[in-house]
Amino acid sequence: MEKAWAKLVGSYAAIEGGSSWWTLMHLTNDPTERVIMRDQGYTSTNAKGVALWAKLLDYTSKEYLMFTGSDSKSYVKNHSFALLQAVALPMPNGSVNMVQMRNPWKGDDGWKGDYSKTKGGSKYADLLAALKTHQGGLKEEAGKFWMSFDDCVKEYSTLFIGHSQETRTPGGAERAEYRPTIDLSSTVNTHFARITMYEDLDLTNEMFALENFQGGNRVGTVSNKAIQKVSTG
Repeated sequence: MEKAWAKLVGSYAAIEGGSSWWTLMHLTNDPTERVIMRDQGYTSTNAKGVALWAKLLDYTSKEYLMFTGSDSKSYVKNHSFALLQAVALPMPNGSVNMVQMRNPWKGDDGWKGDYSKTKGGSKYADLLAALKTHQGGLKEEAGKFWMSFDDCVKEYSTLFIGHSQETRTPGGAERAEYRPTIDLSSTVNTHFARITMYEDLDLTNEMFALENFQGGNRVGTVSNKAIQKVSTG
């Protein structure tokens, strides 16, 4: 797979880094959503934060692939993490919205804040107790860790979601009739979709427009700010 991916983008040097959304879109062919989190004011208590948390719960239940990106303000700079699940866990002072993350480097996850193993203190003990009761205990695996939703939206700059129509659980039934749709009109967050058109597609009465379209090529992406329209009517 590594060789095929390097061939697609032009060289092995070109795959040393990059954007999660572009990789996710090409490897899965799923519509991909990007949520900008840096300096957007998301919290677990305000309206926009509650709406994003509801999305994460929904995406977790649908087993969507999710990733976060960090920037120069993050505790690990310019790096990608997998967001494995979102779950509300009961803690001594009430329910806390938590996310389970994974650092693909697998070594030290780097997180030293609340609920971390190295610096979490009593909050880490609370996390262990909650996981023992509600998720069968903490399954320690290299690179995996937990953090609060509030820390997640503060520490990471972006969130990427692949809107898949198939389950990711081994042996799980595919949602054959589910066809993901995403809103392409957002002015803050950006969404990406690959569009495949076949020769027998009937566009007699159809028209669509793509604005600020980014198309993949062998060396990355190019941007076309003009509105592109296709019309056969």
